Amino acid sequence: MNCYVSLRERFEHSEKINRSLFIVNASHCDSENKCKEFIQKISDEYPDASHNCWSYYVDNSETRKNYSDAGEPSGTAGSHILGSVEALELKNIAVVVTRYFGGIKLGIRGLIDAYGGVTTRGLENARKALFCPGIIVVFVMDYSSWDTFNRIFKENSDYNKRNITYTDKVSVSIAVKVQMLKKIKNFAEKRDIPYKLENNVTFIEPIV
Repeated sequence: MNCYVSLRERFEHSEKINRSLFIVNASHCDSENKCKEFIQKISDEYPDASHNCWSYYVDNSETRKNYSDAGEPSGTAGSHILGSVEALELKNIAVVVTRYFGGIKLGIRGLIDAYGGVTTRGLENARKALFCPGIIVVFVMDYSSWDTFNRIFKENSDYNKRNITYTDKVSVSIAVKVQMLKKIKNFAEKRDIPYKLENNVTFIEPIV
């Protein structure tokens, strides 16, 4: 899986369009189940809304996309919420757009513009981050190898140190991005340094 851009935190944005109130709620969700849980949570927060339209886009080992017009005329809401997400190149995200009807009918074109537009404007202003898959690697090596490792690889750039123990050897646990794993494994294998792969992790780098 490659790096992708998504939201750093749950985000909310609201606008009034022709007296109807539209509320966008969005969140980073890295599985289809988490997306569904978020959609249900927001729907439960606005039980008296006219509509809670939604979409999600999950792209991990396989791509999952879905959307709902939630009672609005077919083709006017969910697919355009998803279209805004895709246009902004965001992944692993769920979006719910809540509408409180204000008494003025918007028509098909008006609904399409409202749902797509409010989603785009909201997500453009949301705080985002680059999410990169990684893995924990555990090594046991002598001190000269550890010194060499630190000359070749840079902490907080190529890897993040997790735990380290100094005895007659250096035992170290590091987190590395998947894209760096082959290079680090080659380092260990060429020097007969034992290592093991442990848990998967995610590197999150804020986008300013």
